[in-house]
Amino acid sequence: MYTVGMDLDSRAYFTAATIIIAVPTGVKVFSGITGVMLSNSSLDIILHDTYYVVSHFHYVLSLGAVFALFCAVSL
Repeated sequence: MYTVGMDLDSRAYFTAATIIIAVPTGVKVFSGITGVMLSNSSLDIILHDTYYVVSHFHYVLSLGAVFALFCAVSL
C-alpha cells in the first residue's frame, strides 16, 4: 500500500492493523502445514513418540513467541 500523502497517525494505524491480521494468520498457516501430517492416523502411528511430534510442538510455540516479539519491537 502506498503511504504517500498520508499523515503519521494514519500510517501507524494501518501498520498496526496489518500486523494484527498478519501475525495470527502466519502462525495458523505455518503450524497448520506441519500439523497436517499428525492428523493422518496412519502417519500418526508411525510418527508417535518421535522427534517430529516434539519439533512440531516447538515450531508452533517458537513462531508464536517470535511473532509476538516482532510485534512488540515494531510498535
